[in-house]
Amino acid sequence: MKREDLKILIERYLEGAASPAEVKELCDWIKTNDSLDQWLMREIEQSDAHIDQAVYDRLYARIKESIDARESVPFYKRKFFVSAMRWAAIICLPIIAALTVYELSRNVSPDSLPLIVAADSGERAKVQLPDGTKVNINSASQISYPQDFNQKRRVIELDGEAYFEVTPDKDRPFVVKAADLEIVVLGTSFDVCAYKDEDEVSVVLLTGKVDVTSEKSRYTMSPNEKLVYDKNTGLMRVDKVYSQDYVEWTDGNLRFENESLDNIVKVLSRVYNVEIVFEEGFPKEKYVFTGSIGSGGITNALDILSMTSSLRYEMCDSVIVLRKK
Repeated sequence: MKREDLKILIERYLEGAASPAEVKELCDWIKTNDSLDQWLMREIEQSDAHIDQAVYDRLYARIKESIDARESVPFYKRKFFVSAMRWAAIICLPIIAALTVYELSRNVSPDSLPLIVAADSGERAKVQLPDGTKVNINSASQISYPQDFNQKRRVIELDGEAYFEVTPDKDRPFVVKAADLEIVVLGTSFDVCAYKDEDEVSVVLLTGKVDVTSEKSRYTMSPNEKLVYDKNTGLMRVDKVYSQDYVEWTDGNLRFENESLDNIVKVLSRVYNVEIVFEEGFPKEKYVFTGSIGSGGITNALDILSMTSSLRYEMCDSVIVLRKK
């Protein structure tokens, strides 16, 4: 590539006018020049905090391999090339971004990217999947599923909590992957709670049957059962419950059954998107709560907890502090 052509190509890229073919040509040129390889390698080493590690490793390896393969090039030729291309080093840092995007998208088809539906802290979301299944997504949670969802297995990945009303289809099992569990159903309604920052995953079955599988065990649930999986031990336990209580959150209510105050605070923080802390020395392990909290807001929730236990709360700037009465 002639120097003038290269200059025009780089200017077109920096102006956002380069076509995909021109971006590929520029990336290919960068990857096949030893002196610029060395400069890019140094820049990548200094910029790795801003580049995905996998991309960094791939770029570094390719550049290093290119340099090693051309070690026999006479020094005076390399020096001349460095001098001739010094102007490029001033403006080529943005080109690393182009190369990074090219490396990321090189083997990824847009059709292979998953679809994601998420609810931020303090919010909830509802979605109907392509097969007609309805999903309620709780605060700070998300589901993801492939664009070709209507295949032999309808697979959903869950981070957080969601309630599923699955459309029956005996030929295509519905699969929810949450933490280390795989939950397989044909047509049923159930709730899964699997937040990354919690040690337990729970599955509550309302109707139908589901198979819950981990590395160590498998259990087929019946309605009004709650299965709790311990991430640390890999063990499951199953209790009989009134399952409807566990999906009250879909109507804006919160239901707790012998729940520790520590876990209740985590739920309230997530649902209302507020920071709640305990004063130093607060005996939070002594408090448990059973009951429902309506959708009246964080103040209403804390008032109910204060009436049923010997605690009080104060607002300190934007933080809620729980204290002992």
